[in-house]
Amino acid sequence: MLEKTSRSANEIKITIDDENSVFSARDQITRFSRQNSLDSNKLKLTEVLTIVSELARNMYEYAGGGIIVVSICGVDKTKLKMIFSDTGPGFDAETVLSGNGNTHGLGLGIMGSKKLSDSFLIRSGKSGTMISCIKIMK
Repeated sequence: MLEKTSRSANEIKITIDDENSVFSARDQITRFSRQNSLDSNKLKLTEVLTIVSELARNMYEYAGGGIIVVSICGVDKTKLKMIFSDTGPGFDAETVLSGNGNTHGLGLGIMGSKKLSDSFLIRSGKSGTMISCIKIMK
């Protein structure tokens, strides 16, 4: 059986492969933030957990799963960097981010995640999708 989570002091890696792992990711990232003293601003932590919920759910629903890597970054160690990657069929990121051609909710979680992030990068193609978000926690 594959280990679904690995961690170090400054990084946690979570496998998303079923609905329960989507919920578990929130709990694991909450603990990781607390252990690294990045949970004092409850609004920012809630925004991180919203990003995680939306993008992890998308990975599971549209790509069958993926990996989330959360790490501490910045000179002052006050930023959380979240990388969501999967090997699904991909999508037209430009169209999703523009809001055009969106009649069934596709992309709303991605657009919301972008708005909640301090930095946001997305790459998607036939071999999968990678989304990188940074949130300043203090």
